[in-house]
Amino acid sequence: MDSKLRDLISQFPNVDVEVISAPCSPGKLNAFARELLASDPAVNITSISPDGSQLTITLNESTKGASDVAGLERKYSEAAGCPVKVEFGGVVPAGS
Repeated sequence: MDSKLRDLISQFPNVDVEVISAPCSPGKLNAFARELLASDPAVNITSISPDGSQLTITLNESTKGASDVAGLERKYSEAAGCPVKVEFGGVVPAGS
């Protein structure tokens, strides 16, 4: 635990605090997300959960019918070495 977190916890001695490490670093998830966007044409959008616990990828809606979501999540999670959630949807231009 770093000193900033220790200092913050010491300011609130009556508050129970539990620190749990995320399974992946946001940097690792971000790198994998950039790689997917550049190499996988089915991937439209990527987002990293605020706590760094998982990557969510949004695949092109046209791939939904022929897709096994659980299988895709396993495939992407194994490749990332981190939990990956799969969703489906299209890309809407900004300002629409």
